Amino acid sequence: MSSITLDEKQCQSATPTTPYSEGRAAAEVMAALVGECHPDTVLWRTLDGQTYTAAQLAEHIRRRSEIGLQYASDLLRISRDFLRRASNRQHPPSESKETP
Repeated sequence: MSSITLDEKQCQSATPTTPYSEGRAAAEVMAALVGECHPDTVLWRTLDGQTYTAAQLAEHIRRRSEIGLQYASDLLRISRDFLRRASNRQHPPSESKETP
């Protein structure tokens, strides 16, 4: 997985616009997903070079800090866009075998 690059000032000034900031369950689910990575794996590198490991991000997400909310929001937005693009790709027609 490639790291997500974001300027630290953007992290601090961003205001979440999704219902994610409302629910504790959503934070736990996101933290658990991040926690599936090795704790020392760097998952996020900011434009100024600051890095965050999976363990650090899971904790930020659980605490619902600005950094955690920004990472979770970015990850969900990127995932949504990736899945949307994947669903819009043209697939060749499947070969159907007709039985007599």
